[in-house]
Amino acid sequence: MVTEKYWQRAVHEECYRREFVGQIDLEDSHKYVNTVRYSHKRIMHPQGGFAATRLRIPFLARLHFKGIRSDIEVYSKAFSAPTLQDFLGLLIDHEGYHAKEIYENPEVILPSIVKYLQNQLSVYQSIANPGPQQCSS
Repeated sequence: MVTEKYWQRAVHEECYRREFVGQIDLEDSHKYVNTVRYSHKRIMHPQGGFAATRLRIPFLARLHFKGIRSDIEVYSKAFSAPTLQDFLGLLIDHEGYHAKEIYENPEVILPSIVKYLQNQLSVYQSIANPGPQQCSS
C-alpha cells in the first residue's frame, strides 16, 4: 500500500519510482490491468506536451479478443500531480477505466486491425498504381 510518505519520496527521488508504482493497489482495476510499470522515457501526448501515463494495449485486444488485460506505463510527468490522490485517480479512475473498456468491449473501443490493414493496403496500392496520367494538349 502506498502512503503519503512513499508518494513524497517518489516525487523527489526518481530512482524510487519503479518500486513505488509496483506497490500501488489498483483496487477493482487489477482485473483489467496486467502490470503497472514506471518508465523514465518522455513520451509525447497526441494532444501536445508530455504524457503522464499510457495504456499499453496487447495485440490480441487489437484483434478484438475479450478478456485481455492491458499494461499501464507511468512516466515522470505523473509525479507532478499535486497530490497522491490525484496521482492514484489518474491511474485507477482514468487508465483503469480504459483498461476495463478494452477488456470487456475491445470491438467498440479499438479500431479493427483488419480494417486498418485494409486501409493501409489501399493507400499503398494507390501509390504503386497511380492510374493513367493526363496528357496536356
